Amino acid sequence: CIREAIAVPKAVKTKAIKLHYQKIDNKKRNSSQNSIYHQSSLFSPSSEKIATNKDLWFKLSHWGKETGKLNGFQNRACYSLGMYIGKNKHLTVKQEIYGKKLFELAVSKGFIY
Repeated sequence: CIREAIAVPKAVKTKAIKLHYQKIDNKKRNSSQNSIYHQSSLFSPSSEKIATNKDLWFKLSHWGKETGKLNGFQNRACYSLGMYIGKNKHLTVKQEIYGKKLFELAVSKGFIY
């Protein structure tokens, strides 16, 4: 297969380059807006008790173990969140993210709080 050189006008090249960099800038802008550092707290004020109630996390861990609806890693994570909150420490962003996912998963599998 032989490639033939095609003469592309300079204006077309310039426009293509600008569009290319505009797409890159848009992707960066969108990804930075979606990053965890640019999001508000994942625990909304109405469910703030979820983020600060150690007993809820212990109950969730026990429920997951008894019903088998959460795996061992998830049960340990729930227990650890309860211990961490019990020591009056603030949850990190990663802990909040995973905690919210765990809580939503448990509720979808029948956990009643």
